[in-house]
Amino acid sequence: MNILNTSDGTNTVNGISSIITEERYNTLHISNRFDTYPVYVSTPPHDLSVLLNLNHYYCPSNLDLPALLAARNLHFWMQPKCIEGLYFIISYILYQYCNGVKRCNHVNMSASLLNRRLGKSPQVKGKRFDLYKQAIGVLCELRIIHQNRSYRFGDDKSKNFTMSYALTPHYAYGDFKIISFKAKTPPADKSEIKNDIQGFILRNLRKLRLDESKLTNLLNSELPADTRLLIDRAADNMRKGKLNVRGGSKQRRVYHVLTQCPRELRAAVTLKGKDLVEVDIPSCQPVLLLSLCADIPRDEVERYKDILANDIYLALGDGNRQRAKNDFLPFAFRDYSGKSFADFAALNADSAFASNFIKDFPNIARAIHSFNGSLSCYLQDLEAEICIYTVAADLMRRGVFAVPIHDGYLIEPKDYELVNVLVAGEILKRFNFNMALKVKV
Repeated sequence: MNILNTSDGTNTVNGISSIITEERYNTLHISNRFDTYPVYVSTPPHDLSVLLNLNHYYCPSNLDLPALLAARNLHFWMQPKCIEGLYFIISYILYQYCNGVKRCNHVNMSASLLNRRLGKSPQVKGKRFDLYKQAIGVLCELRIIHQNRSYRFGDDKSKNFTMSYALTPHYAYGDFKIISFKAKTPPADKSEIKNDIQGFILRNLRKLRLDESKLTNLLNSELPADTRLLIDRAADNMRKGKLNVRGGSKQRRVYHVLTQCPRELRAAVTLKGKDLVEVDIPSCQPVLLLSLCADIPRDEVERYKDILANDIYLALGDGNRQRAKNDFLPFAFRDYSGKSFADFAALNADSAFASNFIKDFPNIARAIHSFNGSLSCYLQDLEAEICIYTVAADLMRRGVFAVPIHDGYLIEPKDYELVNVLVAGEILKRFNFNMALKVKV
C-alpha cells in the first residue's frame, strides 16, 4: 500500500485524504466506558508504549485496503469517512489485543466487536449500529478479519463466550504500519463569556501552562488507555487555546477545559512555571443537602453533621469509598416523582450506602424523595452560588488567582489559607457546619 506524505506532513492513503470534522463520523466508532468520547485509535503489538493519537490507525503492512475494495466494486466503502471506519476496526482489534483484559483473547488476537454495551452507546446505536455491523461484514468478505468461533460451543448460547473477531493469518503475523488521516483544522475557542466571573476564569486559564515533563510521565503511566487519550486531547486543547469557558445550560455551573478533563491533567498545570494546588469541599453534595434540613429534627441534623465531619462515604458505605460515592448520585438525583417512599427505599435496596442513609437519616431521606424538581440542578446551582458567584467573586475583587472547578479551585499554595477561610465561612454561615478544604493529591 502506498502511503504518501503531503506538504503539511499528513499521510494520505493512496491519494485519499480524509477531512474529518470535530464531530467526526461516529458511525464506526466504539465509545469508551462513559459512552461519551469515542476511542479512535490503537497500539500495535510490538510497541505497547505508543500513545493513542487521533486520526492514526495501525494495520498490517501487507494490507492494501483501497485496492481490495476497488477489486470487489465496494466503492461506497472507499469514501474517506467509510474507509477510515474500516481502518478503525482493524486497528481496534490490535488495540484490544494489547490493552484489553476482559474483552480480548491473547491466544488468537481476537476482540469482541459486537456487545450489548456497544449496541446501546449513542455512537453506534440504531441505524448507525447497523452500518457498523455492515463494516464488519465487509472486512470479513475481504478476508481481512474472520469470526473466532473457538469458544462458541453447545446449544445453550447463554453459556457461550461473546463472538469475537481476529485478523486472518495472512495479515496477523507480519509487520504493522500507521495510516494517518488528515483532520480538519480544529475550531477556535468556543468560550461564551456572559458575566465578569466567567471573564475572570477565562483570563486565569490563559495564564496557565502545561509542564510537558509531567504530562509525558502521565501519558507513559499505567493509567487506562481511554484516560490517557482524554488527557492528551485536553492538553492539546490547552495548547491551542481552546479553553471553552461557558455556563451550564440548566444550572449556574461554569465549565471549561479543566472541568472536562481527567483530574490527573490538572497536576501538570503550572502558573509562571510554579506548581498549583487543587482544593475542594469534602463530600460537597452531601454537605449541600443540609440546605434541605430546615424542618428536620435537630438531633438527626446534628448526627448528620457529625458523620459529614468524618467521611460519610466510608461511614455509610460497605468500605469501598468510591463505590459509595458512585451510589450517592442515583440515590440523590434519581427522579422519584409518582413513587411512594417505600418504592424509593426499594429502588435503593441494592446500595449499602443508600440503604444505610435511609435507615440512619430517614427524615433527610424523605426530603430527598419528596424534592419538587431536579435536586441535581438545585445542588449544582447552590454549589455555583457558593464557590463561584460568592467566593470566586471575592477572590476576583482581591486580585487572587483562582480557577474554580465546580466545588473546588486551582490556586497558588500561598493562597490556601485565604480561600479556605472564605469557603469555610460561607458554609458555616449558610449551614452552621464547620469544614476545611481538602488538598487533592
